[in-house]
Formats: sequence, structure tokens, C-alpha cells
Amino acid sequence: MKTPFCWEPGQEEQQAATAAYYPSQSSHYLFPCSPLRQNHDASRSPGPDPSVFSSFLEQTKTIYYVAADRSGRILAFNPAFCQLVDRKAATLAGQSLWPLLTESNQQQIQHMLAKGSLETFSKRKVHLVKDHVYAITLECVLVFSENQFVLLGEEPVQDNLQSQEEIVHLNNELAVLTRENIKQRRITQQALEDLKEAQLQLIQKEKMAALGQMTAGIAHEINNPITFIQTNHELMQAEFHDLLSFINLIGDALPELRNAIPGLYSRLIQKANAIRLPHLAEALPRQMQTNLQGLTRITEIVLLLRKYIRLDEADGKECLLSEDLNATLQFLEPLCQKSQVRIVTDYQIHTPVFCYPAALNQAVSNLLTNAIQASPPGATVHLRTRLDQDHVVIEVIDQGPGIPPAIRSRIFDPFFTTKPVGEGTGLGLSLTLKIIKQHHGDIGIDETPGGGCTIRLEFPRILHS
Repeated sequence: MKTPFCWEPGQEEQQAATAAYYPSQSSHYLFPCSPLRQNHDASRSPGPDPSVFSSFLEQTKTIYYVAADRSGRILAFNPAFCQLVDRKAATLAGQSLWPLLTESNQQQIQHMLAKGSLETFSKRKVHLVKDHVYAITLECVLVFSENQFVLLGEEPVQDNLQSQEEIVHLNNELAVLTRENIKQRRITQQALEDLKEAQLQLIQKEKMAALGQMTAGIAHEINNPITFIQTNHELMQAEFHDLLSFINLIGDALPELRNAIPGLYSRLIQKANAIRLPHLAEALPRQMQTNLQGLTRITEIVLLLRKYIRLDEADGKECLLSEDLNATLQFLEPLCQKSQVRIVTDYQIHTPVFCYPAALNQAVSNLLTNAIQASPPGATVHLRTRLDQDHVVIEVIDQGPGIPPAIRSRIFDPFFTTKPVGEGTGLGLSLTLKIIKQHHGDIGIDETPGGGCTIRLEFPRILHS
């Protein structure tokens, strides 16, 4: 039989704080609290039915109830308290409450118990400990009787507000850190791009420097013997003409020798027939002229090489595109023959154009090389130049399979290549883009109907004043 508590009028808060929790027989919540104070005046109105508070305490999730005797042994508790301290009911019943409290709270409650005062109601903040770590702060009402005391508490509103403010503050800090992380990631990405760009420029400079030194060495080594051979050729040609004149003079005197010295005449005629003198007199001048043409061709190749590399024209200047592009085509002729691809030119610009000749030659050479390698045998690659208002346009049109859409956005990335290992460095198009940017221009790519690709270089025109 549950014994209801009796209440003083106006003590609703005390009634809630001292309501005992009486578990059912099947419940794990043990030892209901005995009445804190019996009412000896029958004329007073009894308080609310304690069963109402017992049901409330059993179902609530935010009110925490625990009762213990003067030694701290737990007598009763509600499910919310079990969940709060993360303990099963069977492990709480009959155990000491003191390990669940901080040392300061334990001393305060023991001091109140030692005073022996009854019906002491006081709101205090009680700190519960979980696994030897500070867990949560409750704002509790403490009720003391002769043999036991009750803690009835809830999380303080102020602490909740502080927790919310702290969460907002942490969220703000998290947002700041996220923005900083994004910023640092962008800085890192930009630094990586700058590093790639610097590496690309370094490779380009080293490549051009090495090629320039090699070209200068080749030109020097070839020009010296060519000059020597050309000088000797001129002397040899003059001396041959003198020798030929002497031979002709002897030929004119042969009739006289035949009558005066028949034996000498016979020997001269035999020797002339043996060495085929008439043929030599006709063939040697032709062969010497052919040698001179060969020497001239070697000289032109050296000049074309210097024009392609532009060793003395690292800065911008006006030049005729047709001359520079023809020099580039001369060096691509072996690749064209190997790939069985023909290059057809259509130059529509016949006035000087301001550019960086060495760099522009390399950019067009890169595009032509890719076009030749992408085109099947027997195909034709077109190289065109034209003016579009105030811009210079250079177009390279091939008959290859085109550029797959999946890789189109990556073809200008440094070191990206679709060629087998050892056949491509992945720097051709990236260098070409860099060169056109140096000309304050851009690169356009168009797919040709029926297959093939058109790559268009476009940059501003600056004509010679």
C-alpha cells in the first residue's frame, strides 16, 4: 500500500521534490522513499496523489530523481537518472551515491546530513561524474529527512543557453576554419600551378638554350669548311679553265704535230681517247657546278636553321610569316616523308607581322608535328595564314580522328600526352599555349566535319610603321 505524503499549503515545489518513486514489483527501481514528514493534523488537506508524481518521474526524460540514506546508499531512482549516469538499474540499487558526485558536492551534502536538520530545501548545482570524468551539471532540489535525502534535478536553463552559445561559437569557428582551409587549398593549388608553370618555363628555356648552343656550334663548324671549300672551288674552277685552254691549244696544234712529229701525235691521240678527253672537257665543268649547288644548299640549310631558332631574335620584331613558316616546313620534311603526309600552304598575309619569331616557329612546328602524326598515310595537312580584322590567324588543319571530348580540357596541361611512353613529353601544346599567351592571343579548336581537327592560333597584328 502506497502511503501518500502530506504537504504544507503552498509547497507545490516541495511536493514535487519529495514525491517518492514506488516501482511495480517487476521494476528494477528499488527501495521507495519513506514519508519525509507525516501530517498529524487531519484537518489539513492532503497533497496530490503521489502515484501521479511516481508516474511522471518514471516517464520523464528531463527530470532526474535519486534517493539515498544518510550513508549515501542509493534507495530509489528513476529511469532518467539511470540514463544520465549510463548505468543499469541493477548496478545502481544499493550502491553508494558518493562516487557519482564530485568531492565538493559530496562534502556539502554530508555536512547538511551532519547538521541533522529536517525538511531542508535548497536549490544547488550538483555535478555528476561519469567514468571519473565530469559529465553534467544539474540544478537540484535537495530534501533531507531523518534517515534519507532526495535529489531532484534538471539541467539548468542557463547552462543550456551557454551550451547553445558555445555550439554557435564553435560553428562559427568551424566556418572560419573551413573558409581558411578552402583559402589555403586554393593557395596551395595556385602554388602548384605556379610551380608547374615555372618548371615548364625552365624546361623551355633549357631546351631553347641547348638547341641554340647546338645550332650555333653546328653553324660555326659547317660554315668554316664551307667557306674553305667555296674559296678552293673558285680557284679550282679558274685553274681548270686555264688547263682546258692549254688542252685546246694543244688540240689546235695536232695537225702540225702529225706532220712534224708523228710519234708524239700518235701518243697524244691514244691518251686523249683513253681518258675520253672530249667527255671530260664537257662533264667536269658540269660536275663542278653541281658541287657548287650542293655547297649553296648546305649554306641555305644553316641559314634556315638559324632562322628557325632565331638565335639573334629573342625579342619581338616584324617579320614575314611566310619565310619563317617555310623554314619550319623544311625541317618537317623528313617527318612528312616518313608518315606519307603532304603539307599544303595557303599564305594570305604578305606584310610584316610583329611577333617573337623563334617562339612562334616552335609553336607552329608543334602543331604541325601533331597534325602529321595524327593524320593517316596519304592525308594532307593544310597550313593557312590570314588576317581577321586586326588579328593574325594561323590555322593547321589535319585529317586525323580529332580530339576526344573526354580529354579536350586536358590537352594543354603540362606533361599530358596520349602518345606512348618515349614518344611524347606532353609539353608541345602547353608550350604552344604559353607562346600564344606571350603574343596576347589565344588558341581555338574546331572539329572538322567528317573527321579531322582545326587548331587556330590568333594574336593581334602590329604592322611596321
